[in-house]
Amino acid sequence: MVYFRVLMMAGLLSIGSAASGISHNPQVRGNSLAFSNVLGDRSVSALRLRGGSDVKEAATGILFPKELVSGSNTLTFLGAGERKKAIFGPLAVNVYAIGLYVDSELAKTAGPGADAAETLITGAFPKALRLVMARAVSADKIGDALADQIEPRIKGTDAPLEEFKGFFKAMASLEAGQEILFAIDGAEMLVTAPGGTRAFESRALCDALLHVYLGEEPVSPTAKAAMVHGFVALTAPA
Repeated sequence: MVYFRVLMMAGLLSIGSAASGISHNPQVRGNSLAFSNVLGDRSVSALRLRGGSDVKEAATGILFPKELVSGSNTLTFLGAGERKKAIFGPLAVNVYAIGLYVDSELAKTAGPGADAAETLITGAFPKALRLVMARAVSADKIGDALADQIEPRIKGTDAPLEEFKGFFKAMASLEAGQEILFAIDGAEMLVTAPGGTRAFESRALCDALLHVYLGEEPVSPTAKAAMVHGFVALTAPA
């Protein structure tokens, strides 16, 4: 009973009509996400997840389509992993799954270099992080958690961290299966979530968010390992 009380206090357990009393996250398939913006020289419009072949993230069961179609650009899935939240001693729950997509042709041209993770962060090619909720959590908690990770990575810059946090505070709860998409190209970031869309122009913010998942101390080691593995495989000689 202590375990369930801790989960309820953390807002990570919902009581429903099922016999188990625990709401299970669905296996989320790609759906359409429509918006338009200009990222660098490329127009990003009617970004959508291409159906068909999906990859299941092992810990959460969340599905990631192998491609994202963005205007004339097709972004290729590299890998995904789970983000855990410690709740009581060694106990932890899966909060969301995070996956990375890149422009495969431009990524191949860049190559992994001496440090594949660093190339994924700073490489001059479009990329997108797709975050899919594994359970219901308030949007401002997700925004604050991301901001807490980003803040030490942007010290000394003019990155618009408060505006970034404010975007999430304007939203209500994020339900299991709902997603947030961070489309990044150079200094441009377009964030699309159930509560709306917001564009940011800050290379420091873009790099810092990528560092959260691909830096030396990633919040999801499994996600970083999968993303780097996928990048190395993508750019390997035929």
